[in-house]
Amino acid sequence: MIPDSVTDAELSTVQFLAVAMGRVPRQPVCSGPLLVHADGAFECHGDGCPGETVVFHHEDIIDPCSRQPQIQTGHACQRCVAHSENAALIGPSCTGVEIEHDDGTTECSEGDACVGADELHGSGRSCRVFGPCPRDCQPAADAD
Repeated sequence: MIPDSVTDAELSTVQFLAVAMGRVPRQPVCSGPLLVHADGAFECHGDGCPGETVVFHHEDIIDPCSRQPQIQTGHACQRCVAHSENAALIGPSCTGVEIEHDDGTTECSEGDACVGADELHGSGRSCRVFGPCPRDCQPAADAD
């Protein structure tokens, strides 16, 4: 379980956001909140916000995800899941990255330590995000 203290990923994200906010005009301002997750992901929940790095977000509206448990986030790190009002409904979760292949199979970055293929994962991605799939998977053929 990720502790309640600030993680290195969060610190890196806050530093990134500080640099980004230095490059955008001070108006318009988004009222947020802009949530930073323990794994470094971030998302804004301000009404009509066009993007976290598009408009100015004051440092006062940047919060760790655990401080806003009532917000249904688009990303679920271990800490916000643990502090969510709906955490009891979520059940077991894996801290790994679920990797989806073109052939329909999935694998987890945690390997044998994964809590289960059908359980919630900290995040997910396509096998081709960082280039060609190392397994050279092919899309599953349609059964017509």
